[in-house]
Amino acid sequence: ISYGPPNANITFKKDGTLYVSEAAPGFPDQILEMPVGQAVRQYSNAVKPAGLIMLPDDDLLVTEPPEGLVSKIDADTMQKTIQFEGLDFPTAIELDGAGNLYVITASPELLWDEFWAVPVLGDRILRISPDGEIASLYKGLGLRSLAYGTDGYMYAVLSDRILRISPAGTVENFASGFYDGTDLTFDLAGDLYVCDRALNGIVQISGFEQGWLAGTVQDESGEPLQHARLHILSEEPNLRGKVIYTDDLGRFRAAIAAGRSCSVQVSKPGFGNFIQEDILIEKEQTVELKVALEYDQSQ
Repeated sequence: ISYGPPNANITFKKDGTLYVSEAAPGFPDQILEMPVGQAVRQYSNAVKPAGLIMLPDDDLLVTEPPEGLVSKIDADTMQKTIQFEGLDFPTAIELDGAGNLYVITASPELLWDEFWAVPVLGDRILRISPDGEIASLYKGLGLRSLAYGTDGYMYAVLSDRILRISPAGTVENFASGFYDGTDLTFDLAGDLYVCDRALNGIVQISGFEQGWLAGTVQDESGEPLQHARLHILSEEPNLRGKVIYTDDLGRFRAAIAAGRSCSVQVSKPGFGNFIQEDILIEKEQTVELKVALEYDQSQ
């Protein structure tokens, strides 16, 4: 992994497997797969791979900047097929809730020399609709990364500020005061995190709409279970997750971005697992769960 372009990108499968693109100068062009608890292995080849998106069917979208491509790697056959071509150095990519693909591209004149296969910064944001229609939404030097929020807006980081893009394609300044912004992402609770390389730190931006998932975990007799593990996942449009534990009275509470549909898996040694899916979290509302774990008779 290197600071040299193209910068490494990561994405996850629901089971926690991590995928990393690697193509900076001095590194092989490859996508690495890191299953939980297993050794790192090569997943696929690509030409200077950069942006990555894990699709719901576990297929992988990847940008290949020097080739001007967005490609898809089939999870079953490992075959790579071109999805979009003719783009100027596509790097970061992100999907919104309507299936539109946002792409950061860079004009060819931004390429420094032959040593650098990809420009350091992008200068345009494109939106590609599900039927392949391409719209240019923004032009300006300094673009690096994209993140989609449950408020329906796409966010983009430049060196010195954050842009917000409405579903209609209107672009506005959202936050400023950064020195060298490099990446951004939302967590399960809907808070936005922005990396600033010059500050060697991460900035958290809160205030987005939230709801809560709360409740209790008990055994079959109704006694509270302390330190039960709850793994909360939300998949739309990209995977987000969090692990929390019940308190001494078997209670739990977690803030989750409003508009997210999530699932929760509850577990504790000596007991069977409990899974609840399709839990819709609404603004300023609390979804209450009362979980009863059964004793695991096989242990």
